[in-house]
Amino acid sequence: MDTKLNELYSILGSIDSLYRDASIKLGVTETEMNILYVLCYDGSGCNQSCLYKKTGITKSTINSALHKMVENGLVELRSGDKRNVRVFLTAEGEELSERTAGRLIQIEQEIFEGWSAEDIDRFLALNRSYHNDMKEKIEKL
Repeated sequence: MDTKLNELYSILGSIDSLYRDASIKLGVTETEMNILYVLCYDGSGCNQSCLYKKTGITKSTINSALHKMVENGLVELRSGDKRNVRVFLTAEGEELSERTAGRLIQIEQEIFEGWSAEDIDRFLALNRSYHNDMKEKIEKL
């Protein structure tokens, strides 16, 4: 394996591990953190399908986590347009979201604040390009 690809694989795995560690330290599962993260950005009331698409987590895993979060009084599920289900944070869910995903978002913002605008744009452009190229090649498998 090319050493650069090996380094990339190692970096991506390490970043995933950091997010996992943050979830554990903040007292939520990885899936719950991902759900709270999307709800922080997209706002309470987003379609459940948005959670699958933005996190890359399977529908069954998202559904299981959401039902647990409903049982714990963190979210409410309501009918949306057509067959869509919308996900709303409860007051308790809002507080948890601020203490967990909100803290991660703050850390990410602090990191970006230490970078130049050009570095941020380049970082995003390269990641977007890598994603698009990988998606195209995997679709051809």
